Amino acid sequence: MLDAFIHPIGFGIFAAWWIATLYCVSLCQRHPNIPVEHRAWYNLLVLLTGPWGMAVILTRFRYPAHDAAAQEYRDQVEGGPVMRWLKRILGLQRPEPAQNTVIELCTADGKPVHQLDSRYGKRARQDDSESLTRIKNLLLDAVEARVTDVLIDPRSEDQYSVRFRIDGVLEEVEQIGAEMAHNMLNCLKIAARMDIAERRRPQDGSFMIKLPQLPINCRMATAGTLRGPKAAVRILDRRVGLKPVTDLGLSRKDMERMLVAANRKSGMILVCGPTGSGKTTTLYALLNQFDATSRNIVTVEDPIEYPIEHATQTEVNVRANITFANVMRAMLRQNPDVILVGEIRDNETAELALQASNTGHLVLSTVHGNDSSAAMLRLSDLGVPPRRLAGAITAVLSQRLVRRLCPECKTRTQLSAAQFDIAQEHGMTSDEVYKPVGCGECRDTGFHGREGIFELLFVNRAVDSVLTQDPTLAELRDAAIEAGMMPMFHHGMQKVASGLTTFDEIARVCGSE
Repeated sequence: MLDAFIHPIGFGIFAAWWIATLYCVSLCQRHPNIPVEHRAWYNLLVLLTGPWGMAVILTRFRYPAHDAAAQEYRDQVEGGPVMRWLKRILGLQRPEPAQNTVIELCTADGKPVHQLDSRYGKRARQDDSESLTRIKNLLLDAVEARVTDVLIDPRSEDQYSVRFRIDGVLEEVEQIGAEMAHNMLNCLKIAARMDIAERRRPQDGSFMIKLPQLPINCRMATAGTLRGPKAAVRILDRRVGLKPVTDLGLSRKDMERMLVAANRKSGMILVCGPTGSGKTTTLYALLNQFDATSRNIVTVEDPIEYPIEHATQTEVNVRANITFANVMRAMLRQNPDVILVGEIRDNETAELALQASNTGHLVLSTVHGNDSSAAMLRLSDLGVPPRRLAGAITAVLSQRLVRRLCPECKTRTQLSAAQFDIAQEHGMTSDEVYKPVGCGECRDTGFHGREGIFELLFVNRAVDSVLTQDPTLAELRDAAIEAGMMPMFHHGMQKVASGLTTFDEIARVCGSE
């Protein structure tokens, strides 16, 4: 036997086996279909059995009919004393949540969940206590991974999927049984002050995650589906969502123009973009530029995402007849200098916002539109003629978020001939760019964080003159470019040339122009 290993052929077979085993362990660690909580078990199985064990695992995923039997066998082995001992020795045992979890699930006003319902008290049932711990660990993992949204969706009558949205891209992190998922959703509903007995009617609420360093607010929405209730949780981390204007990613010229518009005593600044494009972050960054002692700042939002100490914030509540228009009408009597309107949705709100901007108030708001020119004309769809916008709107900022290349693993590459032709039209002179690779710092995605790309329409006299003539979208866009507006795709190409992102990312969010 010893001679076989000493022999070059035997040693080569032995080395190849271990290289294949280590590769399978690495593949198992990052396989998207393997739940995070069970990766220790699968890693150990592959380490002991090599490629044969990996073949068994892949067969199990290819033929889900055997999943129930595999789940039962795995639970028996994983819960046994030998497996627990091996996990502890190898450092794979997850710390006991009761002793090491540094997170508290609370209501929006800061009351811990376990103090609200007897099922989470000293006489709590084992499954309820476990589900509370499970959802706390899930939220803790989400915060540490810079997750913006957590989605808990039914995949079948007895299986749920948990997905994280990281840097704008959804990623499945685990699958859980329906009973455990329902218990976890009940924990969240109790924290959000929802009716836990209601599984079909949509509900909205908010709750808080308490960490040692700071509390994090969360919004939650539930809905009934064919296979059971589902939930979406938006994590509002101040460390990610509140930035100074200088960190938004604007070009130097656009940032100077935006600050000029924000420092005016009157006018309207509009921000447009799809859901999740960072509009609220931009508006809050502008609010933080103002001196709280010299300006009276009021906001009306739906909902309030981040509390601001130097602003008076009001949340919309349609059931209580607290609408954007009603609150704006009341706030105009409070002698404001700056008014932030979360979104202009109807003619009444648009008219009040224009009236405020024309009577000595600076108005910040958002509106739907694919680009800056379309966002301005969007107000005409709400019943405001374009000629009335002349002199009232100061700037319109359209924005998107693209994934930022991981600085630890990005590597140089070249654009294809077709890509380089498009890039040349937008000012790029070199076809050398960077591409994603993947490492431990970026979770093997090649990207870490997001970067803003913008299109700023700064309204001057020439643009105002075009507005008075009820222009088409093409005419308004041509006038904006002549006035110095940099198209968003052009700004994106600048980010590609500087090595911050990739051509494919710009094309994904903007389309190749």
